[in-house]
Amino acid sequence: MDTKSSRKERVYQVVQDLTKKAIAAKNYSNIGMDAYVISIILKIERSNASKELNDLWREGRLIKIQGRPILYLSLEDFVNAYPIKYIPTFIPKGKQLSDYLEAGDEPTKTKHQASSFDMQVGTRGSLVEQILSAKAAINYPPYGLPTLLCGNLGIGKMQFAHDMYDYAMETGKFSHNANFVIINCMDYANNAQRLRLRLFGSLEKRTKNLIEQANGGILFFDEVQKLDSKGKELLIDLIHKGTYTKPGESHLRDVNAMILASTTEEADSDNIISVSKYFPVIISLPDIDQRDIKEKIELILSYFSKEAKNIKLPIRFSKDVLFCFVQARYKTNITQLRSEIKLACSRAYLDILKSHSRILTISFQHLSNDLLNRTYNGDSKKKISLILNQFPNENIFFDENGTCSDTQYLYPDENNVQLLEDNKDNIGLSEYTAQRLSLLKVMPKRQQIAIKAMLTPIAVDTIYEIITREMIFTNLSLNSNLFIGLILQVANAIKRTKNNIPAPFTPEVNEHTQPLFTELSNDIVQSMNAFYNIKISQIEKEGICDFLSAIYQVLYQKPIGVLVISHGSCIAKEMVRFINPTEKDKFRIEALDYGYEESLKAFLLKIYDRAHFVNQGSGVLILTDMMPFTSLQSAVYEATGIKTAVMTGLNLPMLIKIVDELRSSDANYTISLDAFENFENPAIENEASNSQFIQRLTDDFLGEILTFINPQKAVDTLLVSLNGILDELHIQSDESILVKFITHTTSMLERVIRKEPLDYQKLKRFTKEHSKLIQLIENHLRYVNETFGIQIPPSELAYITEIFIPLIKEQTL
Repeated sequence: MDTKSSRKERVYQVVQDLTKKAIAAKNYSNIGMDAYVISIILKIERSNASKELNDLWREGRLIKIQGRPILYLSLEDFVNAYPIKYIPTFIPKGKQLSDYLEAGDEPTKTKHQASSFDMQVGTRGSLVEQILSAKAAINYPPYGLPTLLCGNLGIGKMQFAHDMYDYAMETGKFSHNANFVIINCMDYANNAQRLRLRLFGSLEKRTKNLIEQANGGILFFDEVQKLDSKGKELLIDLIHKGTYTKPGESHLRDVNAMILASTTEEADSDNIISVSKYFPVIISLPDIDQRDIKEKIELILSYFSKEAKNIKLPIRFSKDVLFCFVQARYKTNITQLRSEIKLACSRAYLDILKSHSRILTISFQHLSNDLLNRTYNGDSKKKISLILNQFPNENIFFDENGTCSDTQYLYPDENNVQLLEDNKDNIGLSEYTAQRLSLLKVMPKRQQIAIKAMLTPIAVDTIYEIITREMIFTNLSLNSNLFIGLILQVANAIKRTKNNIPAPFTPEVNEHTQPLFTELSNDIVQSMNAFYNIKISQIEKEGICDFLSAIYQVLYQKPIGVLVISHGSCIAKEMVRFINPTEKDKFRIEALDYGYEESLKAFLLKIYDRAHFVNQGSGVLILTDMMPFTSLQSAVYEATGIKTAVMTGLNLPMLIKIVDELRSSDANYTISLDAFENFENPAIENEASNSQFIQRLTDDFLGEILTFINPQKAVDTLLVSLNGILDELHIQSDESILVKFITHTTSMLERVIRKEPLDYQKLKRFTKEHSKLIQLIENHLRYVNETFGIQIPPSELAYITEIFIPLIKEQTL
């Protein structure tokens, strides 16, 4: 062994010794070996110690912990000590190794559900009605009602049919020896005679026919649209008559089985309607991409769970990888989803064979280009991110039994009506109603279902009929959050009345209350009194009346308008352009810049004109920088009759915060002008402003252009690398550098993940001229490579290097 190699191994030995002691003591905070200490222990130059440590890190043998000083630990020892934990080779400044070791990979055992249907994804969501119909069809005497399952290719019709059979077995509807007999209609597409022989039997063969085999169970016609007209007639006869005759016999036999069929066509399509009209129960199953995002995530996780059980290995992947699976479209539904999951797992399995790891770790490089190209931009991106942010750990982990603790975070409010229970403190009625509305904004689907279940279906329908007989409430949906809120108000009133509990609010005079709302609340109370044999109090009736008034306010109040007024040239216009108003915004916003050569009188006329334009009936909020526009409130009202509020100290953070408030209200309920009375202008110190700028860049720009990677994670990761590069080059950061670096490198990440990097002309020459700078940048991008499971190629490194070359030249001038 040469001297250089020997020195490297001695350095490694020192780091490894410390690592083993740390593992034995379970002390992982502020622990590690640095170049200075090693230089003293081994009596070598500090620069040589630093070089060997960096070489060992580049070889993947050490963990580098960024800070002052930079610390190192042995990767191999930690991987051996914590085989199911994710151990990074680079830990950014401000984080500890213990942060990764304490992340909850260990799964929590979940309780098994009562039946096959209870375990279905969507059992209390998109498949509520379908499962209810299936259960009703199965339980109908004597053998269950004939049922047709409709749905596109790969949606899981066969699985749903099996779940119906399992449910019948579990509930005792079928005997223990009942069978599930499948008839693949494609096999009989142009041969009705063969189908007849299989169904009814033949004189020559003494074996049981298919109807006899299904005796007491299910006879399932798969892809029934494939049958020819004569084959369909056979099926129609079975359904319509419920009897058949065996060859060689004259007496009729009962079809002692439930007839089930599936089709990829609509029930009323020309090819299938001749058969479908004979099915009393028709169940349509939705496509994966039509289902709720949480259900789609749950489906994906369920197939990863099955894969972990199949290969008997733990599976781990980041939330970013899960994001790609959720955001992709699946033309052939579950079939395509399952194939993509198996392909990703098989590619990751190759890595296990090379590394001898005990965990199947899936990263971007294991995803197919087809999957990445099927991702799409849209409103769902933010929803997916919000849901995945509920998962506390960066990685999703399945043990070898397919158990995963993260599914519990999908439905944290499952059946949690307690979130909307009454406060014990007695408050004013208006405040009580406002609290109900606020909570209803973010109410999950499962909670809606739980609330509706608090009353009988007849009671719910009665309340809906009472209020929708009035024209002003005809556009109120039976499943809207507002109507659910009314159901909750009534249900709580009934509950309190039954248990002699006083109302948690005190009555108030409401100027918005109309005689109509009083009349409707009287009718609702009278109906509920009759249904439940109770007597709801006057104060509870006033609570219902106040909620009806609040519903009316929400349905018909228009959004406020915004005027941005500034001294100078194009300042207000640039601010408004930055916040990027779109057609999706229900509110109107206009910018006016007051030039110093313009007369105040003429400018006031512009203000009045624009106030008329942005006002939709709820008033105008004016944002301005200084006098004389800080006292416009009365002037605008006197000139236009429009209610106005003025906020001073105009700056970009203020505008961003206000627009965010208005957009949030667009998504939920209209916000009033009064809501801005106590509005606090956000701080505008440089650091806060810079942070706000980065967040804006992340949310509004990158959120639109990036297809599948998480913009926030990408920016956070890239900023660690950028700050390291700038520190080493002694360059001061500014917005220009941030924009160039972040916008370029985020797009670069998606290109590299897709394996579509840019080419660079004369790459060898450029690399030779700027080798040291490229090496510096590449070292700092190691954290990016590891975080996203990629290797940035030389051509992309060259383009990144170009960003810093002019900055270095500026320093030398």
